Amino acid sequence: MSVEQRREALIGLLEDPHPAVQKVANAALERLDAFASFEHLLQELKSDDKARQVQAVYGLGKITSDRALRILVQCLKHPSDDIGGAAARVLQDMRDPRLVKPFCDMLADASPLIQAAILESLGHLHDKRAVTAILGAIGRFSVETLERALQALGRIGDPTAEQTILGLLGHDNPRIRAAAALALGNLSPEAE
Repeated sequence: MSVEQRREALIGLLEDPHPAVQKVANAALERLDAFASFEHLLQELKSDDKARQVQAVYGLGKITSDRALRILVQCLKHPSDDIGGAAARVLQDMRDPRLVKPFCDMLADASPLIQAAILESLGHLHDKRAVTAILGAIGRFSVETLERALQALGRIGDPTAEQTILGLLGHDNPRIRAAAALALGNLSPEAE
């Protein structure tokens, strides 16, 4: 079946008597249009217009392919926080476990805005592989980012973070002390 035939079949479902079918058909059409415009989105990413670049990032987020995922991860490294931030928001929504490794690889060297988004994503992925990367970068985080790191560690719940979290209970900033207390309470008990 060609892309155009798929498109026609989905357009027919926009008139379905059930709103749920209409909604799904509309979402499928959006994804199909995004696939069709993939090369156009890549060109938009290369433009000098930030607004067009941001739109391209959000367009790539609608494409469920490995190539789109790789490009979005690369966008996190973009020198503009507008582009990197848009990619971070798109990737956060995906909650794809394949993102753990690239997120961990770039955590220490990313801008604070991107670090915060990565930490949020890692926390929601609940993957213990992220704990080592978070703990390794914890000394480089701003107060806001450190708070996100503690939230992520608490969500992940790996008891290997316990000593670091205990050390932050005495931090100067009350937000950090509170985040550390919450994270400590969320850690899984160690196996006996």
